[in-house]
Amino acid sequence: MARDSQSEPREAQPAAPDRAGKLARIGGAWGTLIAGGVLCIVLAVVWLPPVARYYVPTPNVASDAVAAMRSAPADGILDEVSGQSLAGVPTVSDAETLRAANRIVEGWYEPAALPPVRVGPGFRPEALDVPSATASLFVAGFVPVGILLRAYRLTGERRYFDAARAYVVEFAGVERGSWLPRGLLWNDHAIASRINVLTGFWRVLRALPAQDRVAEDATVALVARGAAQLAKPALFIAATNHGVMQNLALLQAAIAFPRLPGSDDWKRVAMHRLRTQFGYYASPEGVILEHSAGYHQFGVTLIAIALRLAQLAGEPAPPALGARYVASVDVLASWRRPDGTLPSFGDTATRAEPARGLAAQGATAPLVTLPVQRPEAPAQLLPVSGYATFWTGLEGWPQSDRLAQTSVVWSYFRGHGHKHADEMSLVIWAGGREWLSSVGYWPYDDAANKRAVSWGGSNAPHVVGERVDAARDTRALSWAAGEDKFFLDLERRGPDGAVVRREIVGVAGGRWIVLDISRTPGDRATRRIWNAGPGLRWRSEGATYAAGDDTRLALAIASDPPAAATIYSASRDPFAGWLVVDGRVVPGSAIAVEQSGNGWIVTSLALGARGAASHGVPRAQISSPERWSVALGDVDVVREGERLTIGRGTPVVLTPVPDPSTERERLAVAYERAVAAYPTSRDLLYYRKRATLVLVGAAVVQEGGFAWIRRKSRRLAGVLRLVSITAWLALGAWLGLVYLV
Repeated sequence: MARDSQSEPREAQPAAPDRAGKLARIGGAWGTLIAGGVLCIVLAVVWLPPVARYYVPTPNVASDAVAAMRSAPADGILDEVSGQSLAGVPTVSDAETLRAANRIVEGWYEPAALPPVRVGPGFRPEALDVPSATASLFVAGFVPVGILLRAYRLTGERRYFDAARAYVVEFAGVERGSWLPRGLLWNDHAIASRINVLTGFWRVLRALPAQDRVAEDATVALVARGAAQLAKPALFIAATNHGVMQNLALLQAAIAFPRLPGSDDWKRVAMHRLRTQFGYYASPEGVILEHSAGYHQFGVTLIAIALRLAQLAGEPAPPALGARYVASVDVLASWRRPDGTLPSFGDTATRAEPARGLAAQGATAPLVTLPVQRPEAPAQLLPVSGYATFWTGLEGWPQSDRLAQTSVVWSYFRGHGHKHADEMSLVIWAGGREWLSSVGYWPYDDAANKRAVSWGGSNAPHVVGERVDAARDTRALSWAAGEDKFFLDLERRGPDGAVVRREIVGVAGGRWIVLDISRTPGDRATRRIWNAGPGLRWRSEGATYAAGDDTRLALAIASDPPAAATIYSASRDPFAGWLVVDGRVVPGSAIAVEQSGNGWIVTSLALGARGAASHGVPRAQISSPERWSVALGDVDVVREGERLTIGRGTPVVLTPVPDPSTERERLAVAYERAVAAYPTSRDLLYYRKRATLVLVGAAVVQEGGFAWIRRKSRRLAGVLRLVSITAWLALGAWLGLVYLV
């Protein structure tokens, strides 16, 4: 009897994929391992970019190359290159150097106006972690080593060199063993300064009777690794003087250590980038476009070093750089006073510093100290750069009691360094002291820095509440200058259609008239803050104000509508009455003049001996910016269109200022092209550390949750693990592409 076909046993079929089993495995130990791998990937996204940014291999320098550099280049070349300091530290006397060196031997570096730093004996890595960025820069830039070397040259005492050697060797170990920047270990300015100091160290080291291979290896490794970092495109700061110093340090390294691997490339890279930067670093008028008299003087030295190093390297200098250097020296001469101080606009220190520049032979000779020279003319107008300087009493140079200097600034080049909101402000120096000041070089470590570089740091007229980064444009419209008088007419167009006009008149005998006319959206209030110079205090004397003792500056205002004047000292709101003197923030004295609505304000300033007749409140009739009259004591100043009459003198025809737009646009285009060619990234180490803590904490909590879920259902744990892995990968992409950029 036949069997039912349906009762026949079926042939076994392949088993379907065991999805539940796979999910269970993913929900177990395998999933934990995968999650650990994904966490490592995400942490790599967080930390690999800064590691890769700074990483450079340590070159293997052949012993014969080191032996050759023990005698070449000549000692004179090393002495010259090491003397081209890039540190930016204040000049100190021999006695101060020895005092500082003795403390460094004991392990303490005590920079002026900054907290002391425990750097040794030898070198302590913790010295890189000091709160002050300036102190950290000096530590990483080998300023203590430079002090020790100078003390060794002054005295011949071996203990100073031994302390410098220990610093270099131990620092080299820290630097070579680091994967991430610590403090300013790999800051571009610090590296540039370090290479310069190491040149001087090598000069002494190779002259010792016995070879010191440990110190030699440390020196060449630091120079080679530092130069390799400075040459990396990702670390090049094209926008400011930092990039110039990077390139100069590359040339210094190539000249002082010619047998190091890559030295020819360093010269090529440095010269190429310098040609790019000098298209916008200095204007055709010779001004270093970093919004500061102090940084102009520093820039004069940097250009001189560039020209000299190009000569030593056998490289052609950037086109037209020689002419711009000559012009920059002329500008410096118009700003330097007989005592060597500079007007306090921008990041400018109060302390006079010697200026270094080219000798009379030009770039064929080492740099020299530039003497303070009498300005060639009593007036200098720089409409492209945005500055004007007026002198009276030059026939009495250098007798300070017969001299007066008025400096006016309206420079603003977006992206360039050290900008303060100070357009149309003026600084007055007379009789050997600064009577009207700007706040000066406020420490960047200080929490109030952003307010100090805003409108309260100078006497620039501005709309109350105006942002420091708001788009604005200032132009000089007309001017006139003679031996005993000057005039300047400026106009600033700010946000939302605000227009502020400032006209400045200077009259021989120490008298100034400042006319501000404002038109603001919604009749918003305007303010200007008259900061007295160091050591001066404003006081009210009825309807006028005065500062000074035997000689005093009197200030009075007339306005329509009425303006309110208030004396402030060390005020935070409004920010007024502050100065930086010798690197320290000190209370100052300021008069804040505020006016509600559109109108005009005349501010008169008169300098004279105590007890002299007061000029009182100015009497003004203002019809328009081009038609007005002001009576100050016995002197009437009248403007009628383009004619200005002072007292009974012959009317002066005002000269229109040529429109600088074309040249400014050319500078802006050159700047933007360079910045686009060398984009920079931020380390964001604080945010990377914070993200790491959050990631690790989240992973620990997650695994605790998965341990509990697995006890309930391995399959559910597997499903959630897949979701978790996807979420972690998405988080890594967000961190790398959005948060940490």
